[in-house]
Amino acid sequence: MSRIRRAAGLARSLLVYHAIPGRQRRLRRLYRRFVSAGDLVFDLGAHVGNRTRALRALDCRVIALEPQPDCARVLRALFSRSPGVTVVESAVGAAGGRVRLTINERRPTLTTAAAGWLAERRRDPRFADVRWDHAVTVPATTLDGLIDRFGEPAFVKIDVEGGEPDALAGLGRPLASLSFEYLPGALSAVRACVRRLARLGTYRYNWSPGETFELASGEWLTGDGLVAALSTTAAARRTSGDVYARREAGPGTADARRVSGDVYTRREAGPGTADARHVPGDVYARREAGPGTAGARPVPGDVYARREAGSGTGDARPVSGNVCARQEAGSGTGDARLFPDRKAAGDLHASRKTGPGRR
Repeated sequence: MSRIRRAAGLARSLLVYHAIPGRQRRLRRLYRRFVSAGDLVFDLGAHVGNRTRALRALDCRVIALEPQPDCARVLRALFSRSPGVTVVESAVGAAGGRVRLTINERRPTLTTAAAGWLAERRRDPRFADVRWDHAVTVPATTLDGLIDRFGEPAFVKIDVEGGEPDALAGLGRPLASLSFEYLPGALSAVRACVRRLARLGTYRYNWSPGETFELASGEWLTGDGLVAALSTTAAARRTSGDVYARREAGPGTADARRVSGDVYTRREAGPGTADARHVPGDVYARREAGPGTAGARPVPGDVYARREAGSGTGDARPVSGNVCARQEAGSGTGDARLFPDRKAAGDLHASRKTGPGRR
């Protein structure tokens, strides 16, 4: 009977998360706000891989973490021919080691390693018809451990049935963006996550109710503003959903990162005249959430170039103009070039390319 229940539970999950028309399209549209092609992403609590599938379709490299043995086998089968997906059969928490995983065979999405969350759900009338069948012991890791192993991700999705605060407790550095699940009536977990993130950096928040895959608020909120919205908004009080957190790198910015390469400026000697010169230095571009992961696009921010007065000397100064970054799949390396036929004098262009070669 247990084998039949497990098979039925997995079949239900596959149908719900992979067979509903339009779901993948909506997921991709949402995730484009947070990731670009080539980004490293962690899917913690990957279940049967619908989020991994959407992120991989955006050409992200995905680490899919799943503690349930049956679901991990499904993930390995689904993504066996996808070199951009790595399946890790493990739970995630505040510390590494081994944890007790309590499994719901009919509804495997409700499997949890959070004992406190499980006790609360057993008392919750909305879960009156839910039964947890048995428990197994599984390996556990931390977010810091995953970062040490795979690198720092551009985005982390956390859906671990009440274990979200513990997952963030195992993170010791700020990340650019992440999401974590919330449940109506369980906002203490949201408060714990917000407090933890506040110790790591400055974040702004939004949320997506249910399976809408759309951000509910027209503006990004403080942690207190998020909790207030989830407490009072009718949709948030009726259904579970995901909170999205975006780190602020400075006043009015989203997240900042370095674009490797050289800057070419065109110095104007007078009206209608100009000469070109190469200025060694680094470009610092601000990547903002939004569509457009390929092709040239303006990146708001300042460019700082190093002006060399002589051998081994120089100073840093702002260079006015627009930076146009072309973000392509790859390791984050690239070159910067002037495109005089496409931009006016004083504009700078950065191109991030795949691999160590230069275009």
